[in-house]
Amino acid sequence: MATGEKMCDICQIRDVTVFTNDWCPECEQSFCEPCKLYHSASKLSKTHETVPYECFDKLPAVVKEIKNDCPDHDTRFEYYCSQHELPCCVECTKTTHSECRHLTAMHKVVEHFKTSNALLDFERTLSNLLNNLSFLMKGRFDNISLLAEEKEKCLKEITDTKRNVIAHLDQLETKR
Repeated sequence: MATGEKMCDICQIRDVTVFTNDWCPECEQSFCEPCKLYHSASKLSKTHETVPYECFDKLPAVVKEIKNDCPDHDTRFEYYCSQHELPCCVECTKTTHSECRHLTAMHKVVEHFKTSNALLDFERTLSNLLNNLSFLMKGRFDNISLLAEEKEKCLKEITDTKRNVIAHLDQLETKR
């Protein structure tokens, strides 16, 4: 199997070997084309938006590790606690977040985030950062090239000076 290629999660359960085409962030599963068609036709998952697996695979590991389910209770995150800046499930709201007063339904947080300017500002900031890094890297590579050229000039100058000194010493020696 080539690097970056992954098997369809559904087919793998059935012991069938088929490469994946798409990823569903909601289900946290990869799908081949036939399984994606069933996924998009199912009543529970027809509203899920899938993404090409190669796009998902290019995401940083920290983003890929974001989960939709609570690791403590194995249920879907339903709320976001502003006080602790953490997602929480219904069970968490009864236990660890029972005293918290700033719980917001997760769908409202996501909806707000998608429509807020924060995402656009974040994208602009990232774009500016990438441009600045590209500019700095180009400057560093230019500096390395200039240093290499200067090194060659210095070595040539040293070689010429050495040759001149030896020639001068040879002249002095022959004059004796």
